[in-house]
Amino acid sequence: MAGKREILAEQIANSTFTAMESIYAVISAADLDCLSSRELREQCFAAIYDPDLDEYTLIIQSRALAGIVLRPECEAHDGYRVIRFNLFAPFEGVGFIATLAGAIARKGINILCVSAYSCDYILVKDGDVQDAVCALRELGMREKSAPSEDSS
Repeated sequence: MAGKREILAEQIANSTFTAMESIYAVISAADLDCLSSRELREQCFAAIYDPDLDEYTLIIQSRALAGIVLRPECEAHDGYRVIRFNLFAPFEGVGFIATLAGAIARKGINILCVSAYSCDYILVKDGDVQDAVCALRELGMREKSAPSEDSS
């Protein structure tokens, strides 16, 4: 039976990543009414509600910011690109995110992480995306081309 390090190495070798082209902002929205239009929903990458903070966090394409009401005390953090990880055995990936984050951190890059059912994602500033991609390639990950994104 393979050890955890060997399993992690196999998961990294068999997973791919995609650097998406769109630019995103991370915001604290006043509510989710802003997502009532289909157009804005389709530009929203993630919506997270934290009941303890009564806070709605949105990761939304920067071009959609004009249609969003922010919480008064919060500002938009703009200029992020999404890197999607197409995982091999995602739920058994002990240390997967830590390994990716460590490699990118050694390049001096901050990341924001989001996990979904089928994929994990990181957000990095647009100016850092090429260095982040380089760090992932150095780990042995393979880059997969981004599908063409809707420019509407």
